Amino acid sequence: MDAFQQACQILGVPPTASGRMIEAAFRRKEAEYQADPGSDPWDFQQVKEAYQTLRKRDSATLRTATSATTKPPSPSTLAAKKEETIQSDTSVPPRPFDRRPPEPESAKNPPHLVWQAFFRELPLQQETTYFLLANLLDIFMTYGLLKFGGIETNPIANYFLQRWGFDGMIALKMGSVAFVVVVVQQIAVRDLTKARRLLIAGTAIVFAVVVYSGVLLSRILR
Repeated sequence: MDAFQQACQILGVPPTASGRMIEAAFRRKEAEYQADPGSDPWDFQQVKEAYQTLRKRDSATLRTATSATTKPPSPSTLAAKKEETIQSDTSVPPRPFDRRPPEPESAKNPPHLVWQAFFRELPLQQETTYFLLANLLDIFMTYGLLKFGGIETNPIANYFLQRWGFDGMIALKMGSVAFVVVVVQQIAVRDLTKARRLLIAGTAIVFAVVVYSGVLLSRILR
């Protein structure tokens, strides 16, 4: 599916939709986004991109059709049109210029992180859940390795382990996870795509550590 067909599917319009239909579909989606306080800004970002894609395609088609059907007028035709324009200006009051369809308003930035945390759903909830799950598995794997004679190679984590035991390591882990989640949410307020990519990358890294720890644990248990 190319970008044009995907944009039509997101806005819910046929490929032959006119500019007014595209504009009406976008306004309807925008009203739904603003009316639902729990909607994900990432979904509306996709709606915006789809609207811009269809508008560009519609403008390019209009320019192509205009250039294909327009022929350079002859001098006599120009003179006749000029005379008609002068006569119409003196007899008919001027009409206001046709207004182009308004450009889409930029999506309102989600409220501040503190407001989101207590009064509406946070963006990237699914990605955050996977990130928390990966870190929880990492804690279980670390506990298993230490219980069966493994050694903590991370100097910072080992310091917490020697000073406060495994509870200290859990506190360090949960503090690190909370810090990452808060930073990603702050980034999501300004750039949702970048925050999404950072969270996915962090989840992939932690999951790779979990897999490696599982391999080590299986070797110890043999």
